[in-house]
Amino acid sequence: MGLAGPSIKGSLIQTVVDDVRALVERKAMSRQALDARLQAADLRIVDSKLDGARWYPIDSYGRLIEVLRDTEGRSDPRQYLLQRGMRAANRLIDLGMYRQIRSQEGQPFAKVGDVMITLSQNIYNFSIWRFVSDPEDRIHRLEVSEAKAFPEVSRIVVEGFIEAITTRGFKLPAHVASARPTPDTMVFTLTPHA
Repeated sequence: MGLAGPSIKGSLIQTVVDDVRALVERKAMSRQALDARLQAADLRIVDSKLDGARWYPIDSYGRLIEVLRDTEGRSDPRQYLLQRGMRAANRLIDLGMYRQIRSQEGQPFAKVGDVMITLSQNIYNFSIWRFVSDPEDRIHRLEVSEAKAFPEVSRIVVEGFIEAITTRGFKLPAHVASARPTPDTMVFTLTPHA
């Protein structure tokens, strides 16, 4: 599925597809309901063997996460999405990624920015990420431009991912929040705990 449009790496969509397949297998959602909810391109992804190195449409990824949010996260959809992001970050940390993270030089929050910029370049074939820090106000931001195609559900998942990387990977107690000030931009704010 080589694509020219906004896409995400197969290695990231794989866990989402596995979880959607599990919904049907354990009968939390019927296959008919899934077919009615998704588009044909999404269903082809669900039914195919994915290649972790290939690109898949980001809008399909977003719709698959929405299915999971609406089925598994009904009681607290936002918390469900944050937890998905945190679990993804914790998997990377458990694989030893945190050792690479902690060995980087520079200001602690700038390290988080560096990691997220590097990851974003490997995960998405669209959007531009940059780190901005205001040491006086103790506020640090990841500003994402050219992000119009980024699904809202994915923004919340990434918020949880950044929080886990920051607090567990870097051992920096901080609160992470996100917003979409314009359709084409997202901002992730990292505020250290006092």
